Parts: sequence; structure tokens; C-alpha cells
Amino acid sequence: MAAKFEEIYPMRLAVVHEKIAHKKLSVEEIMQKEGEILQALNFNLVSATIHDFVTNVLFQLNLKEQLGTDLYEYLEKVCVYLEKAVVHDYDLTTQYSYAELAASVLFVAFKVIEQLNTNFNLARTVNKNSIVRSLMFIFR
Repeated sequence: MAAKFEEIYPMRLAVVHEKIAHKKLSVEEIMQKEGEILQALNFNLVSATIHDFVTNVLFQLNLKEQLGTDLYEYLEKVCVYLEKAVVHDYDLTTQYSYAELAASVLFVAFKVIEQLNTNFNLARTVNKNSIVRSLMFIFR
């Protein structure tokens, strides 16, 4: 089910039947099990990840021109590194929303970029961009 939901080209049911279930479950049984899983989850499958929030904010800010390609790519790498660190901390992921954690990732990543590029000013970026301002409101 995860592959059907996440992949660009999800596995066909015939592949699941033959290669994964090794023909021990019929196609109908596989579909029935999928239905049971969906019901158990109350059809609640969609949620944004920390990476989704961060990627959206970075897209909205359009910082590539301001930072240059190399520094912007470094910013993306720093964000991914911090996202991975946050996701592995059970206490953080259970105490804070993904939006709050994404704001934290962005805050720290922007502070790193401020150290590398003195022309980049976090306060100015936050004040000019409502999406970041709303995320950073969490820290007040």
C-alpha cells in the first residue's frame, strides 16, 4: 500500500500477487487486506512531513538567486541533515508538530547560512516573507 501511495509508478497488483505474496494470497484477498488496513487507519493516510514543510518554504522564498546555486544547494543539504536528525529523536517528534520542527530546521539552517554569507540576513528574510514569518512565530 505504501508503494501505491508514494511511488510515481506503483507496483501493479499482479506483481504484488506473484512476487511479494508468492501467490499465497489471491488478488481478491490482497485487495481485502488493503481495505482492512485502510479502515484500521480510518482512511487517514495523508500528512505532510518535515521535509514537505521545509521544501515548500524554500520554494516560496526563492532564495537561489539571493544565495547563488552553490550556497542554496548547501542550504538544502543542511536542511536534509537537520530533518534526519530531528526525525530520529522520538521525544521531539512526539512533543512537537511537524510544522514546528520544520520551523526549527529552517531557523538553524538559516543561521548556518548567515555564518557563510554575511549578505544573508535571517531577520530581513523573515520580515519580508509571510510564510517564514508565520513559521517563525512559533519561537516568540
